[in-house]
Amino acid sequence: MSKPTLSVIIANYNHASYIGKALGAILSQSFLPAEVIVIDDGSTDNSVEVIKEFRKKHNIITLARNDKNKGVTFSNGRGLGNASGIMSISHLRMIWYCLASCLKKSTLD
Repeated sequence: MSKPTLSVIIANYNHASYIGKALGAILSQSFLPAEVIVIDDGSTDNSVEVIKEFRKKHNIITLARNDKNKGVTFSNGRGLGNASGIMSISHLRMIWYCLASCLKKSTLD
């Protein structure tokens, strides 16, 4: 039986001070997602640069950018539309919850 695949979708808008911690936490799990899709929603801070630095080191990270701020619902929908995993986590609070409890020690290994 094959392992289920997980896609993590992050809608980012001016989260430069948090996005590095979120990506680092996702990438330090015992069960890595098949992909991490970050949708930047027209940020004006340096969060895109932070994401690009992570992307250089981790090829599971994809960055897509909205041409202007379209909101979290639009951004999550765009990410989910591009996700290949059979299970997707797209709300930042849900990502933090899952990192704290669900993904920390995977029983799928």
